[in-house]
Amino acid sequence: MRKINTMFMLIAVSLLSTVTSAAVLAEDVSEIAKVCMDAESSLQDFIMIGMEATYANPKQHLEVKLAEIEEFVSDVGNHDMSTELHAEVVEIQKLWHQIKPELSKQPTIENSVALRELIDDFVNRCEELDEHLADATTKNSTHVIVLVADLGVEVQRMAVGYLLKAWGYQDPAYDEKVKSELTKFTGLYEEILPLAKANNMIVDKLNAIKKNFLVFKFMAASKSGRFVPAVAQKNATAILKMVLEIIEIEEKI
Repeated sequence: MRKINTMFMLIAVSLLSTVTSAAVLAEDVSEIAKVCMDAESSLQDFIMIGMEATYANPKQHLEVKLAEIEEFVSDVGNHDMSTELHAEVVEIQKLWHQIKPELSKQPTIENSVALRELIDDFVNRCEELDEHLADATTKNSTHVIVLVADLGVEVQRMAVGYLLKAWGYQDPAYDEKVKSELTKFTGLYEEILPLAKANNMIVDKLNAIKKNFLVFKFMAASKSGRFVPAVAQKNATAILKMVLEIIEIEEKI
């Protein structure tokens, strides 16, 4: 009888460990999703500082975001995950350690463009890790979180490109990048909407995101030569806020 009880205890401990591990991974999916978007948002703040814009206090906002990203990136390597996932985390940590000191320098167009490439690489790796973490969990909602975060990233990337153009950077691939980001946004939106049909609150937020995005789309594609960077960042921030609200809802499902 004692052997049987011991066996059941070992099984119970094993099951509890598996459930706990899956729950931790699910939390990591949400946190990394936020890090992906925060990295792009931080670059917006960096550019706004360089443009000497004061809307929403970009310097203070940047400091807060850098601290939040640093805290998570430093900690996530200690979480319970497979060797393969941990190797991906290490690569992300290495990239972040290159990016963070650059975001503390005096912004110029040149170092902002260089940072854009580094941050795009960082975000792409974050998105890949997020997908792999979602696959390792038992929650279907984590896959929706990944898609919603990808949607948010595309908006933030478009905002970065717009702000650089407003600052005076002549990117020969600007129109092509905008077109690609618009296509990705539309594809992600159409993929997410059917998955969210059962939740009216999420559908309402998705519709609001689309409405805000249409305004942003018009600004990004405009050939007028007139720029309103504060409005662009305000719009991108509003969309980011709604994306984070959707993620918060999905976390509870």
